[in-house]
Amino acid sequence: MCFLQHVSVFPCVESFCCAFLYLVVLSVFAACVVLVLVGGDCVNENFERREPNLCLWFAQCFMRGEGLIRTIEWRPLAHLPEPPRFRHCACVLNNTLYIIGGRKYYGRSINHLVCVSLCRFYPAQGRWERLPDMSRPRDYFAAVCHRGKVFVLGGNCDDMNCLDSVECYTPEDNTWRVFTHAHRMFVSGGCDSRLRCCPCLWIYDPVHGCSERSPMTAGAGRAGHVMLVSGQRLVVAGGLQPVWVGFGDQLQCESYDPVHDSWTSFPMLPRPHLSPAAAALDGQLYILGGSSADSARDTPWVHRYDPQAKCWDKLGAMPRPYADLAACALQLPDSLKS
Repeated sequence: MCFLQHVSVFPCVESFCCAFLYLVVLSVFAACVVLVLVGGDCVNENFERREPNLCLWFAQCFMRGEGLIRTIEWRPLAHLPEPPRFRHCACVLNNTLYIIGGRKYYGRSINHLVCVSLCRFYPAQGRWERLPDMSRPRDYFAAVCHRGKVFVLGGNCDDMNCLDSVECYTPEDNTWRVFTHAHRMFVSGGCDSRLRCCPCLWIYDPVHGCSERSPMTAGAGRAGHVMLVSGQRLVVAGGLQPVWVGFGDQLQCESYDPVHDSWTSFPMLPRPHLSPAAAALDGQLYILGGSSADSARDTPWVHRYDPQAKCWDKLGAMPRPYADLAACALQLPDSLKS
């Protein structure tokens, strides 16, 4: 897969035209929510082909058995609207789930392969709504809901062109616009147009552009990872890194202090998570699924980091070993949780 520079919203710096990056805005999830799994794909039960996940799943409860035995009780929440997708993004605004972009299926033709669509789900009514499309198709991109808007950044356009543009969706007038004003955002890592893994961290401000901060210190770069807020710090985990031939799993994690512009080590992941899903819930960090760059196998596991215990805990498996998925935290009606 080759990503080439295309449009320019960022300053003229090649590495900003990237995919596999991760974006986060400092925010706090509401209490009394559940972990929700969105989309992704996996190898079918007969190991014949990859198939997309057609369902929204939520974690009903986390159960502990004898010794190290852990399981998760998953329940279906809703069927995903057409088309089922992976390599997409999901974020939550006012307890409404937004699903953006992604890829519809694997194939040789690039026509209509990468999605431009946006839809939202109202958990209280169990209702989907189709919204206006983005101006460009995107997969392997980053998205965040912040200050009443949905922002998308970068990503792959057609397996040949990589985007450096930022778009903003405003629910009040139901339109997409070029990103013109908002609070600053932190952008970490990713692959540039030459598939080079970046260790960089930037603060993106739409008025003043990008300013580079201290780069990540674990490995020579990181992509296909996640970045979450833990207290007053940012935590990056999972993904891949450059090795002497190609790419390998990145198990090292690290945390960033925005005040002092410094990185510190963080407990290592017990298993690889390349292009996983991630969410924060009740002050704890969750990483779900993905794959391994070393073994080329999907992983079903869910790991949780407890800031008090300062360790990762394997909670159990997802319904299937989904990769290129998304996750979020949603407040559900009592009738669904009971």
